[in-house]
Amino acid sequence: MTQSGLQPPLVHIVSAGSPAGAAHADTRNETATGATGPHRTFAQVAKDIGLFFAAPFVTLAYVSLFPFIGMAMLAQAWRHRKEAG
Repeated sequence: MTQSGLQPPLVHIVSAGSPAGAAHADTRNETATGATGPHRTFAQVAKDIGLFFAAPFVTLAYVSLFPFIGMAMLAQAWRHRKEAG
């Protein structure tokens, strides 16, 4: 494939001195130094790994408790209906 058919991407460059640049200046710094940036701490990485391995067990708990919660809600609705008359 030749590059003659490809066009370079259009990039909107905003100066930090302009009013529009002042509004976006803080968000650029936050994304460059935020938790998703290249400077993640060991605690953040360990937390992500722990959540990754805990997710199946959390899902299993939700799925296994769902029928009991549903039956309790039906019983409560039945009691309220019976009391109402």
